[in-house]
Formats: sequence, structure tokens, C-alpha cells
Amino acid sequence: MPSSAMDWTEMPYFLAVARQGSLRLAAESMGVSHGTVDRHINSMETACGARLFQRTSQGMVLTPTGEALLPNAEQAETLILSARKSLPSMEDAAKGRVRLAMPSWIAYLVVAPRIARFRAAFPDIDLEITITNNFQSIAKAEADVSIRVAFDVEEDVIGKRLFVWHDAVIASKVYLRAHWANRGRDGEGLHWLGWAGPNPHEVWEKERPFPKADIVHHIADEMMFTNLLWLGHGMAVFPVVCTHLYPELVRVPETPVLPDRSLWLLMHRDLQKTARVRAVVDFFGDELMGLRDAFQGVDSEVFEG
Repeated sequence: MPSSAMDWTEMPYFLAVARQGSLRLAAESMGVSHGTVDRHINSMETACGARLFQRTSQGMVLTPTGEALLPNAEQAETLILSARKSLPSMEDAAKGRVRLAMPSWIAYLVVAPRIARFRAAFPDIDLEITITNNFQSIAKAEADVSIRVAFDVEEDVIGKRLFVWHDAVIASKVYLRAHWANRGRDGEGLHWLGWAGPNPHEVWEKERPFPKADIVHHIADEMMFTNLLWLGHGMAVFPVVCTHLYPELVRVPETPVLPDRSLWLLMHRDLQKTARVRAVVDFFGDELMGLRDAFQGVDSEVFEG
């Protein structure tokens, strides 16, 4: 196989599937969507001109071509890791405390599962994490790095807009099995979970379906709201990525996926060349970008009854 035919940036996806034995487990181990892994494997197979995996009811099984590629892929992985260690690296200089601020929903469901990997990569960095739905001012030195959800950022900071995330009407499978079949034309018999905090979903004011669905409860805490959604108390306009993070949650049929605000990664202008801050920004920037498809609803599951 000519080396020019292979995009080696896709090799981690091949190794993850080979090691985990399924697209789903590989996606979970890498923190990306099922569809992202599947697309990279399909791209590799197209480049190779041969199947690398046999897709079976038990999972993904290496074909003879895949078996032949595996030791070379593992050797390439070892060489890359060794090369990184031999260079004057960010890990060597990245020491000290970094104050990281973010909203609760991002903190608990997206960042927390990735803290162990960050710690393994940068053991000398101490994260001081502030969880708040209020914007921490980077310019006023209230935080060194901020993960923020906003339409725009006007502070005098170094800002990186990662991507626009999308919302959808979300509910649990349990809730929809109990209520969907008997709904009225305008949503009679269905229920919205009431949100008591600021309403950022202006785009949904004209698009919002089910005008005659009842509103139940009024919740101001994001994690309480998420858990009630997951436990089947009603529907909500919610980030569509939650269908990736909670397999029990799905998109409600006959409803759109619409763009919302952007996900930003911000840091203080004076700290942009500080190794420990760059390490935090680069690591979590890469992790969040790996979830872009899930945040934008690519391959999100729709309830089918």
C-alpha cells in the first residue's frame, strides 16, 4: 500500500476500533461521535481499496488486511509518542495553576470526563475550576481561561470561536413511548419542562412546536433540568449533543435542529504565550472540536416509536 494513499491522522480511529471492538466503544474512548469514527474508518478503507473491518452483529472484527495493518499502526503510534517526548515540549514547561471557568452543563457532562486524560498529559498543571453560568471576566483577571457559550465576545481577550452548536426538541425514549402516540395535533397531552433561568432560545420563539403542550415545573438549575429530562418528565429545547451524552435521550420526531450560540475558548491576552495556559487551551480546544458533529446534531437519533 503506498504511503501517499493513507491519511495517518486517521490512524487513531483505526487503533481505537481495533482495540475496542466496536464503533460505539471506540467513539466513547475518544470522546467523539459514533458517526465521526465511522466516517474515518470508511475513508481509510477507501484509501486502502480494501475492507479493514468485518462488521458483524458482535462488533467490528479485523479483516486480514486490517490484521496486516495493525502492527504497523501500533509502531507508528509508538514512534510519534517517542518523538514528542524527545522534543523540548510543552509538558516539560507546563507547570503551575490555571484558573478555568465554564458553565455547569459543560463542566459536568463534557469537561469532567476528560479531566483524567488532561491530568495524564500534564501532571504538573493544577486546574482551579470555577463552575458558573455567569461570565467570568478574562480581562479583569477573574479567570485565566474560559469556556463560554455566547453569540459574540466583546472583551479584550484572545478568543477562539470553536463552532456554532445546535439545539433540538429533546425527550427521553421512556417519555415518548408513554405520550407520543396519544398526542393531539397541537401537542395536547405532551409536556414541556419549564426553564426558570434566562431564555437564550430566541430562534425557537417562531419555530417552537406543540403550542398546546402543558408546561410542567420551572427549573433554574441546568443539571436538575437535564436529569428531569433524562428521567422522562417532559420535552425541552436543549443542546442536541445531549443525545450523544445520554443514550436514553433522543430528538422528538417532526422537529428541526436549529443553530444556537457559539462555543468559545478564551484566554487573557497577556497569558497567550504562557505554557501552562496554552496547554489548557490546546487540550480542551481539541477535545471540544472532537465533539463538533455531536454538538451540531450530525447522526443524532430520532425517536421512532
